[in-house]
Amino acid sequence: MGNSETHKQRTLKILVVDDDPGIRKTLVDFLLLEGYEFELAANGSQAQLAIDNITFDLVLLDLFLPGLDGNELLREIKQKQPDCEVVIITGFASVPTASKSFSWGAHAYLRKPFKLNDLNTIIKDVIELIELRDLYNRHTRQQLEAEKIENLIAASSPMKDVVKSINKLKDVRNSVILTGEAHTGKRFVARIIHHTQSKPDSIYIHLKSDGISKFLETGEFDLKEDGVLRRDNFRESLESMKCSTLILESIATLSKDQQHDLLELLNDFTLDRTDSGSDDKPIRIIGIVETVSDYNEYSPFLDKSLGEFFTDHIHIPSLSERPEDILLLAYLFIKKAVEDFTNIRIRISQPVQEFLQMHHWRENLKEMKTLIMSIVEEVDDDTITIKDMRKVYSEIHKDHPHDLEEVLKQLVIAERKTLDRIFE
Repeated sequence: MGNSETHKQRTLKILVVDDDPGIRKTLVDFLLLEGYEFELAANGSQAQLAIDNITFDLVLLDLFLPGLDGNELLREIKQKQPDCEVVIITGFASVPTASKSFSWGAHAYLRKPFKLNDLNTIIKDVIELIELRDLYNRHTRQQLEAEKIENLIAASSPMKDVVKSINKLKDVRNSVILTGEAHTGKRFVARIIHHTQSKPDSIYIHLKSDGISKFLETGEFDLKEDGVLRRDNFRESLESMKCSTLILESIATLSKDQQHDLLELLNDFTLDRTDSGSDDKPIRIIGIVETVSDYNEYSPFLDKSLGEFFTDHIHIPSLSERPEDILLLAYLFIKKAVEDFTNIRIRISQPVQEFLQMHHWRENLKEMKTLIMSIVEEVDDDTITIKDMRKVYSEIHKDHPHDLEEVLKQLVIAERKTLDRIFE
């Protein structure tokens, strides 16, 4: 049985498995109204037959079925169709069965009697996950790591503001300062800004604080194959290398005198451009400042005059400021970690999703990437569970027992919060 109407977001192929005729009718009426395609199964045997012959996006699975345990069927579904999401629907929920369902790859757990609005929310979550998986599966690792604005994960409002700010720079060559905590992606954003307007044959030059110091002290900096950057003819040496963007990292860590020298150099560069009467080859200056606690101001170690040189300011939010992006980033790192770049077959269980969103990421993207890469190597099944997290964190923090203790507490809280929602 099916429906030919197309859902406004995505047409899902859904299998309903429930031995209760009343529940099946409720679900049929709902799925027809929403325009989803579906099949029905009244028991485990019918469900097995359907899974063997049809590819599904989602299974709505009763936990207690005649002749076959729902969790056993769940495991069979995940083995035969790893990309299929499974939502457990049951009136006889218990902590052990719920924990087992999540450990075997269930996407969500819904208790009877359930509200159709709750089911609709879960289905929309599944749609988002499938669209995300489809998006990543269309890209290779190289494409995902390319410095394109399309590769910025920006579901959260702060990151949407970053994207808007970058887009505003497309038609101007304003100098820009990027601020944010360590490992929030400031370098990546700087390179994206470079690529939004630069010609294909132009380059960016990236100097870290030690390189800036050496350049200011000696008057030149050897960029190897690109050439030598010289202070006495600063603009000309940049243009000769076809540089359209100069990225200056960690400028707040320079000494006060060095910051004044840098400001003098940048002011001379700006005057030189103005005095020339034309700017056929404009060069954008991007400064990077790492902030610690004050997200709305430059670092207190950045000289005010140097800060005022930059006409545009973009703050790159920490992971704690962009919780809506956490799960998307986690799946992105999974995609980069797996060897088969044609499919993401590793899932993140609901308790782990809860943990990822509540955890304080001290090192932001670096910490999350390290965690995901480690877990992908260790995961026993196709679903990342709380058990997997405990194992990996125990190794990561083996020399820091206090940090490990805090993480283990968070993992317990995350699992409990997930189960509490089921049994409310």
